[in-house]
Amino acid sequence: MIRHITMPLLIALLLTGCSLPSRTPSTMTYTLAVEPSVCSVDADGPVIEVATPVASPGFSTTGMAYREQPFELAYFAFSEWAAPLPKMLQPLLVEALESAGLFSAVLDSSQRLPADLRLQTRLLYLIHDFRRDTSRLELALRVQVVDVASGEIIANRILRTSEPAPTDDAYGGVVAANRALERLLPQVVQLSRTGLKPLQKTD
Repeated sequence: MIRHITMPLLIALLLTGCSLPSRTPSTMTYTLAVEPSVCSVDADGPVIEVATPVASPGFSTTGMAYREQPFELAYFAFSEWAAPLPKMLQPLLVEALESAGLFSAVLDSSQRLPADLRLQTRLLYLIHDFRRDTSRLELALRVQVVDVASGEIIANRILRTSEPAPTDDAYGGVVAANRALERLLPQVVQLSRTGLKPLQKTD
């Protein structure tokens, strides 16, 4: 992956700069997506609301983050996400919970309807790491399940995953990010099960 201009290329550009027209490389745009799943509901299950995810500083924009050394946060120059990461993450969380067959309804925060549980998430990081011989996509998400009536946090966990990138460029990171999400979303669903026991109906 070329993230920096090499010295020979820089010299060539300087020598020929007067005769070449100015060209700005086009920006490539990418999305987060997983395979569509079939909606499955439990008519007797609780209603869960998926709150709008928040993100740690540096990860709430459309910038595609990478690092080549510890503590670095850089962004690809001509590649970006189609929308801020939290905005793309919310519908994927809703879809994952809808397919679980655990809830009578899965809401997003825009619907403003009563819910029994709330899923709150914070994207800690989603970053393409080039510090190894094979680059990897690193993803971490803090997940909380809240009992809406009492305000009690029923579950609170940080989920992490790492996925090798098939190529050492921005697109390789996109592919790895979507694979990482495919692994992480079932863990979110599993964690949401912890919110069911206190709400089970008794005869």
